[in-house]
Amino acid sequence: MRKLILSGVLAGSLCLTGCVDLGSLWDHFFGGDEEAESAALETAASGQKLPAQSADAAIAQNMEFFEQSQQIDIVPFPPVPLRWTQEIVGKTVIYKSPLDSGVDGQGTASEVRITYTRRTQNLDALGFINSYITLHKCEAAKRIGVGFYTAACPSAEANVIVIGEAGNMYQIEITGVYDRAVKALVEGYVVQVISGKRVFRDRNIGLIE
Repeated sequence: MRKLILSGVLAGSLCLTGCVDLGSLWDHFFGGDEEAESAALETAASGQKLPAQSADAAIAQNMEFFEQSQQIDIVPFPPVPLRWTQEIVGKTVIYKSPLDSGVDGQGTASEVRITYTRRTQNLDALGFINSYITLHKCEAAKRIGVGFYTAACPSAEANVIVIGEAGNMYQIEITGVYDRAVKALVEGYVVQVISGKRVFRDRNIGLIE
Protein backbone atom coordinates (compact mmCIF):
# COMPACT_ATOMS: atom_id res chain seq x y z
CA MET A 1 0.00 0.00 0.00
CA ARG A 2 1.28 3.41 -0.86
CA LYS A 3 2.22 5.67 2.04
CA LEU A 4 0.90 9.19 1.67
CA ILE A 5 2.75 12.02 3.39
CA LEU A 6 0.41 14.68 2.08
CA SER A 7 -2.73 15.21 4.12
CA GLY A 8 -5.32 17.79 5.01
CA VAL A 9 -6.41 18.36 1.42
CA LEU A 10 -9.08 21.05 1.38
CA ALA A 11 -11.22 19.58 -1.37
CA GLY A 12 -14.22 21.57 -0.23
CA SER A 13 -12.47 24.83 -1.04
CA LEU A 14 -12.33 23.95 -4.74
CA CYS A 15 -15.08 24.45 -7.33
CA LEU A 16 -15.57 23.31 -10.89
CA THR A 17 -15.91 26.72 -12.54
CA GLY A 18 -13.72 27.15 -15.58
CA CYS A 19 -12.32 23.61 -15.60
CA VAL A 20 -10.75 22.24 -18.75
CA ASP A 21 -12.68 19.61 -20.74
CA LEU A 22 -10.06 16.85 -20.75
CA GLY A 23 -11.79 15.01 -23.56
CA SER A 24 -11.38 17.89 -25.98
CA LEU A 25 -7.76 18.36 -24.88
CA TRP A 26 -6.68 14.74 -25.48
CA ASP A 27 -5.45 15.38 -29.03
CA HIS A 28 -3.84 18.67 -27.97
CA PHE A 29 -1.76 17.00 -25.27
CA PHE A 30 -1.29 13.41 -26.43
CA GLY A 31 -2.37 13.18 -30.07
CA GLY A 32 1.03 12.52 -31.61
CA ASP A 33 1.85 9.77 -29.17
CA GLU A 34 -1.57 8.17 -29.49
CA GLU A 35 -1.22 8.04 -33.27
CA ALA A 36 2.12 6.30 -32.99
CA GLU A 37 0.74 3.77 -30.50
CA SER A 38 -2.31 3.11 -32.69
CA ALA A 39 -0.08 2.49 -35.70
CA ALA A 40 2.02 0.04 -33.69
CA LEU A 41 -1.08 -1.80 -32.48
CA GLU A 42 -2.49 -2.01 -36.02
CA THR A 43 0.79 -3.42 -37.34
CA ALA A 44 0.90 -6.02 -34.60
CA ALA A 45 -2.72 -7.01 -35.16
CA SER A 46 -2.35 -7.28 -38.95
CA GLY A 47 -0.14 -10.34 -38.76
CA GLN A 48 2.63 -8.77 -40.83
CA LYS A 49 5.88 -10.70 -40.74
CA LEU A 50 8.71 -9.08 -38.86
CA PRO A 51 12.18 -8.80 -40.43
CA ALA A 52 14.50 -11.70 -39.67
CA GLN A 53 16.16 -11.17 -36.29
CA SER A 54 17.70 -13.11 -33.45
CA ALA A 55 15.56 -14.73 -30.77
CA ASP A 56 16.96 -12.36 -28.13
CA ALA A 57 16.16 -9.31 -30.27
CA ALA A 58 12.63 -10.58 -30.85
CA ILE A 59 12.10 -11.13 -27.11
CA ALA A 60 13.44 -7.65 -26.29
CA GLN A 61 11.17 -6.10 -28.92
CA ASN A 62 8.13 -7.97 -27.63
CA MET A 63 8.87 -6.90 -24.05
CA GLU A 64 9.27 -3.27 -25.12
CA PHE A 65 5.96 -3.40 -27.01
CA PHE A 66 4.23 -4.97 -23.98
CA GLU A 67 5.53 -2.23 -21.67
CA GLN A 68 4.49 0.52 -24.07
CA SER A 69 1.01 -0.93 -24.57
CA GLN A 70 0.18 -1.31 -20.87
CA GLN A 71 -2.85 0.69 -19.82
CA ILE A 72 -1.80 4.08 -18.48
CA ASP A 73 -4.40 6.39 -16.94
CA ILE A 74 -3.68 10.11 -17.23
CA VAL A 75 -4.51 11.91 -13.97
CA PRO A 76 -7.11 14.64 -14.70
CA PHE A 77 -6.08 18.20 -14.04
CA PRO A 78 -7.53 19.55 -10.77
CA PRO A 79 -10.55 21.86 -10.62
CA VAL A 80 -9.98 25.61 -10.51
CA PRO A 81 -10.12 27.16 -7.01
CA LEU A 82 -12.74 29.81 -6.42
CA ARG A 83 -11.84 33.17 -8.08
CA TRP A 84 -8.71 31.69 -9.68
CA THR A 85 -8.12 31.67 -13.44
CA GLN A 86 -6.86 28.92 -15.70
CA GLU A 87 -5.13 28.99 -19.08
CA ILE A 88 -3.32 26.56 -21.34
CA VAL A 89 0.11 27.30 -22.79
CA GLY A 90 1.49 24.48 -24.91
CA LYS A 91 1.30 21.35 -22.77
CA THR A 92 1.06 23.26 -19.49
CA VAL A 93 -2.10 24.14 -17.56
CA ILE A 94 -1.56 27.32 -15.55
CA TYR A 95 -3.61 28.20 -12.45
CA LYS A 96 -3.39 31.80 -11.17
CA SER A 97 -4.76 33.15 -7.91
CA PRO A 98 -6.42 36.58 -7.71
CA LEU A 99 -4.12 39.48 -6.76
CA ASP A 100 -4.05 40.35 -3.08
CA SER A 101 -3.76 43.96 -1.94
CA GLY A 102 -0.11 43.63 -0.95
CA VAL A 103 1.77 45.64 1.66
CA ASP A 104 3.20 47.93 -1.02
CA GLY A 105 -0.06 48.18 -2.94
CA GLN A 106 1.41 46.28 -5.90
CA GLY A 107 -0.34 43.02 -5.12
CA THR A 108 0.97 39.49 -5.54
CA ALA A 109 -0.49 36.34 -7.03
CA SER A 110 0.33 32.67 -6.67
CA GLU A 111 0.74 30.48 -9.72
CA VAL A 112 0.70 26.71 -10.18
CA ARG A 113 1.84 25.26 -13.50
CA ILE A 114 1.09 21.60 -14.18
CA THR A 115 2.69 19.86 -17.13
CA TYR A 116 2.18 16.28 -18.25
CA THR A 117 4.42 14.97 -21.02
CA ARG A 118 5.45 11.74 -22.69
CA ARG A 119 8.36 13.43 -24.43
CA THR A 120 11.09 13.08 -21.82
CA GLN A 121 14.05 12.30 -24.14
CA ASN A 122 14.26 8.95 -22.32
CA LEU A 123 15.01 10.71 -19.01
CA ASP A 124 13.70 9.30 -15.74
CA ALA A 125 12.39 11.61 -13.00
CA LEU A 126 15.86 12.42 -11.62
CA GLY A 127 17.23 13.23 -15.05
CA PHE A 128 14.14 15.27 -15.85
CA ILE A 129 14.30 17.41 -12.70
CA ASN A 130 18.07 17.83 -13.07
CA SER A 131 17.48 19.32 -16.53
CA TYR A 132 15.02 21.75 -14.94
CA ILE A 133 17.51 22.55 -12.16
CA THR A 134 20.25 23.34 -14.67
CA LEU A 135 17.95 25.58 -16.68
CA HIS A 136 16.53 27.51 -13.70
CA LYS A 137 19.59 27.43 -11.41
CA CYS A 138 17.80 25.56 -8.63
CA GLU A 139 19.16 23.84 -5.55
CA ALA A 140 19.93 20.12 -5.66
CA ALA A 141 16.94 17.81 -6.02
CA LYS A 142 15.52 16.10 -2.94
CA ARG A 143 14.31 12.53 -3.32
CA ILE A 144 10.90 11.98 -1.72
CA GLY A 145 10.21 8.51 -3.06
CA VAL A 146 10.48 6.32 -6.11
CA GLY A 147 10.54 8.58 -9.16
CA PHE A 148 9.43 11.48 -6.92
CA TYR A 149 11.63 14.58 -6.49
CA THR A 150 11.37 18.21 -5.44
CA ALA A 151 13.69 21.21 -5.75
CA ALA A 152 13.72 24.82 -4.62
CA CYS A 153 14.66 27.53 -7.10
CA PRO A 154 15.44 30.69 -5.09
CA SER A 155 16.42 32.81 -8.09
CA ALA A 156 13.02 32.18 -9.65
CA GLU A 157 11.22 32.24 -6.28
CA ALA A 158 9.73 28.91 -7.23
CA ASN A 159 9.57 25.26 -6.23
CA VAL A 160 9.21 22.29 -8.57
CA ILE A 161 7.90 18.76 -8.12
CA VAL A 162 8.59 15.99 -10.62
CA ILE A 163 6.94 12.56 -10.47
CA GLY A 164 7.19 9.89 -13.11
CA GLU A 165 9.21 7.63 -15.35
CA ALA A 166 10.75 7.85 -18.80
CA GLY A 167 8.03 8.69 -21.30
CA ASN A 168 5.44 9.42 -18.61
CA MET A 169 6.13 12.50 -16.48
CA TYR A 170 4.30 15.02 -14.29
CA GLN A 171 5.87 18.37 -13.40
CA ILE A 172 4.35 20.89 -10.98
CA GLU A 173 5.83 24.38 -10.54
CA ILE A 174 4.71 26.67 -7.69
CA THR A 175 5.44 30.39 -7.38
CA GLY A 176 4.06 32.97 -4.96
CA VAL A 177 2.52 32.46 -1.55
CA TYR A 178 1.89 28.85 -0.51
CA ASP A 179 -1.52 29.54 1.07
CA ARG A 180 -4.48 27.24 1.74
CA ALA A 181 -5.75 27.30 -1.84
CA VAL A 182 -2.31 26.49 -3.26
CA LYS A 183 -1.82 23.75 -0.67
CA ALA A 184 -5.16 22.16 -1.56
CA LEU A 185 -4.49 22.36 -5.28
CA VAL A 186 -0.92 21.04 -5.23
CA GLU A 187 -1.13 18.44 -2.49
CA GLY A 188 -4.49 17.17 -3.71
CA TYR A 189 -3.10 16.66 -7.21
CA VAL A 190 0.10 14.99 -5.98
CA VAL A 191 -1.97 12.55 -3.92
CA GLN A 192 -3.97 11.62 -7.02
CA VAL A 193 -0.80 11.08 -9.04
CA ILE A 194 1.07 8.90 -6.54
CA SER A 195 -1.97 6.89 -5.46
CA GLY A 196 -3.32 6.12 -8.94
CA LYS A 197 -3.41 2.40 -9.78
CA ARG A 198 -2.57 2.72 -13.49
CA VAL A 199 -0.75 6.03 -13.62
CA PHE A 200 2.69 4.53 -14.28
CA ARG A 201 4.09 1.40 -15.94
CA ASP A 202 6.31 0.98 -12.88
CA ARG A 203 3.70 0.56 -10.16
CA ASN A 204 6.26 1.58 -7.52
CA ILE A 205 6.50 5.17 -8.76
CA GLY A 206 5.43 7.54 -5.99
CA LEU A 207 6.10 5.15 -3.11
CA ILE A 208 7.45 7.16 -0.17
CA GLU A 209 10.74 5.83 1.16
